[in-house]
Amino acid sequence: MRILNIKDEQLNLLQALKPFLEPKAQEMLELVTVVLNVFKPEEPDVPINIQALTSLLSMIDEKEESKNE
Repeated sequence: MRILNIKDEQLNLLQALKPFLEPKAQEMLELVTVVLNVFKPEEPDVPINIQALTSLLSMIDEKEESKNE
């Protein structure tokens, strides 16, 4: 069950923009890409991509840790 119908080619196009963006925009693009991947599961019978969700939670945790330092 796919919540979003986004093709890998479309995500690759987004990633191709990354070198041309400022660092803050690159971080934002990375976050958007990971969020999109969460709702694009590898297996059709699974509602979310667990690996992408884990990556998203790790990114959030890293940001919180850097704020607290």
